[in-house]
Amino acid sequence: GALLDRARAEYSDGRGGPALPEESEEERRERAVFFEERLRFLFQQRGFGYDEVNAVAGARRSFLDAPFDARLRLEALQKVRALPEFEALAVAFKRVKNLARELRGEPSPSTGRLTEPAERDLLQEYETRGAAVRAAASRREYFEAFRLAAGFRERLDRFFTEVFVMVEDEGLRTERLSLVWRLYDLMLDLADISEIVPRSEPYR
Repeated sequence: GALLDRARAEYSDGRGGPALPEESEEERRERAVFFEERLRFLFQQRGFGYDEVNAVAGARRSFLDAPFDARLRLEALQKVRALPEFEALAVAFKRVKNLARELRGEPSPSTGRLTEPAERDLLQEYETRGAAVRAAASRREYFEAFRLAAGFRERLDRFFTEVFVMVEDEGLRTERLSLVWRLYDLMLDLADISEIVPRSEPYR
């Protein structure tokens, strides 16, 4: 979008031709859809799986924002999915995503109501491991960021086994949903890994 806006400005400055009319919002959306489809095709032609492309396309930073950065994340994702713990995390992340959608309003800060051992362990893991994931991502070390994120798998499995999130107590439910939402938000900077299809399943 920025590149095309610049081209439009250069073309319309009186040297390249007549001024062009401004794009409508509908035209911008159509352009975005066109380029997204082209990039999807390009990435799949370069050997990335359909589900890998979907995962990166579903991130907060899609490939339309920065195609080269998206390619780096695709390369890292393709490599890290060979780790059993990462694929297991991707399966669990489907539940994380569904629960995160149940949160109404802004996530609430922890007020000490998370007292179950499994949820306290997950909260502590989020605070330490989450910071390491963000630091690796900020350096564009995406394989390391994904590898670190795979470490959530054990505590996340325990959390889902031992903790009932959708309790009647609204305050406690909101805190538990907020914890799940923070995990979802953390991963969404990299990719929507709920789109990853386990190797044992057919591609959708």
